[in-house]
Amino acid sequence: MLEIIFVITLWKKMGALMRSKGYDKPFWFQLFVPVGWLGGEFSGAFVYAVIRAIRGQQDTGFNLFLYLAALVGAGLGAGGIFLIANCFSRRPRTPPPSPNE
Repeated sequence: MLEIIFVITLWKKMGALMRSKGYDKPFWFQLFVPVGWLGGEFSGAFVYAVIRAIRGQQDTGFNLFLYLAALVGAGLGAGGIFLIANCFSRRPRTPPPSPNE
């Protein structure tokens, strides 16, 4: 539950960041936040599970270190999305076109 609230908070922060850079509709930027979070979480857990399998550890059940590796991966995934978004330059504000009479 806390992860969902955190991802929603990150979603809103991404919207505020991109609006401050001049993007009026930051939906696509915001969509990459949960995608990056979930992709990073899966990747972190997968890498940790592969390392455990290589080392020959076959324990089953809940593993706190696996969960922490998944959270680190999720943070890296979402952080990477914010890093990319921060690299975008500000959009110049152009006045609306004047109507021709």
